[in-house]
Amino acid sequence: MGIPRKYRLTSGRLFGEVYKRGKMLKSPLFVVYYLPIEDGPKIGIVVSKKFGKAVRRNRLKRQIREIVRGHLPHLQDAVVILPRMKVKDVSFQEMKHVLDNMLEQVGRGDSSEVSEYSK
Repeated sequence: MGIPRKYRLTSGRLFGEVYKRGKMLKSPLFVVYYLPIEDGPKIGIVVSKKFGKAVRRNRLKRQIREIVRGHLPHLQDAVVILPRMKVKDVSFQEMKHVLDNMLEQVGRGDSSEVSEYSK
């Protein structure tokens, strides 16, 4: 099961607004942009072609969606998640740990750097 349609970030204009006016969280595995909006949470996942063929990119997006799904009730922002190349070298559990921490910070409105990604 994917993210319900009402929670998807589909507008190119809104993507641009999140990049331009939103806050950013960085970790060794992800960059997360977020911007408070009135329409409730909207999630966008951007995976570069540098990650490999479509099979690998789609698998990574499915894993990220699985992690994000648990945080939807706590979010009120438009969120864009960009995985970094190091994410290819870690397990799903490490990825989940880092992204969980980042999405909790988004839910609280923190905008500090996230540097931990150990088990």
